[in-house]
Amino acid sequence: MDFKETWRVYAELKVQFDQGHLSADEFEKRVNDMTVTDVRGDTWQIGVKTGKWFRFDGQNWVEAVPPTAIPSVIPSAPIPPPPPQVTPVEPRSRSFNWLWLGGGLAALAIVVCIVGAVVLFIFNQNKPLADNSVVPQPVITQPLPVTPRSVITSPTSGQTALPGFDLNAVFKDDFSDPTSGWDRLRTTDGITDYENGKYRISVNKTNTLIWATPRKNYTAEVGIDVDATKAGGPDKNEFGVICRYQDANNYYRFMISSDGYAVITRIKDGQRSYLSADKMQPSDAIHQGAATNHIRADCAGTTLTLEINQQKVASATDTSFSSGDVGLVAGTYETPGVNILFDNFSAYP
Repeated sequence: MDFKETWRVYAELKVQFDQGHLSADEFEKRVNDMTVTDVRGDTWQIGVKTGKWFRFDGQNWVEAVPPTAIPSVIPSAPIPPPPPQVTPVEPRSRSFNWLWLGGGLAALAIVVCIVGAVVLFIFNQNKPLADNSVVPQPVITQPLPVTPRSVITSPTSGQTALPGFDLNAVFKDDFSDPTSGWDRLRTTDGITDYENGKYRISVNKTNTLIWATPRKNYTAEVGIDVDATKAGGPDKNEFGVICRYQDANNYYRFMISSDGYAVITRIKDGQRSYLSADKMQPSDAIHQGAATNHIRADCAGTTLTLEINQQKVASATDTSFSSGDVGLVAGTYETPGVNILFDNFSAYP
């Protein structure tokens, strides 16, 4: 293949990887299999991690500009993630009321009519819809608290390998680079996006959790550190970090709230279980209100530990998951408008 064809195939593979259709290992292998030899006999290859071109100088791979003009921007997936999956809030103690059901259906019909009228009006005015939003990640509701990369094999023996995907490398992010790999979603339900050197998760819907991941994979132990600040919304909220994320229905959550509660939770087959206690527990280590808290979570073997501001607040043991992605999460209860800013994220084996 020539330079342009190799780049085209790389772009297609990158989109498949971003959409979750290719694993990191498979993406790395297939990119690694593609090399280009120019008219001078030099060997070229695309770096998996950077999307930039490298030329082999006889001893090392050196970043260089290929002789044929090609795009220099790393492609990203044009197709949004799958539609959200919503789990109903756990019921509270109350009897069923048919009147409420009828009222709810009527309200739903009114909302549908209003939305349809607005869309029809915009269409008739021939004004394009703003379409820079993306379908949110799956969300899971919660009850109220009661109280880089592995190296690529070089094209010929003895050559220095290009950087690939380091599945257990230290990952640090101060969110100054909006292309560092986290989800960028904007919907009526909430936002996960970079903002002024921080990462923002806003939740505008009641009893809803929204999270984001950088699409990493830690195959053994992992420690996570991040600073989290409540920038708006009610103190009765929850936010924290995720580890060993398999998919929307299987992972661990380490959660605190701005009114001073904490808990370690497991989501397995879509079912939530509190691991560190039978419900969220109060903790004096948490800075309440519009404050910043330093969150540290450790997933070490079967031991899960949550520290807030250098104080241990919860721990548990569980054997459900031994590897997976890391992430950030925030959620609401009965009052929407939770706005959490995250900064100084790190994950390391």
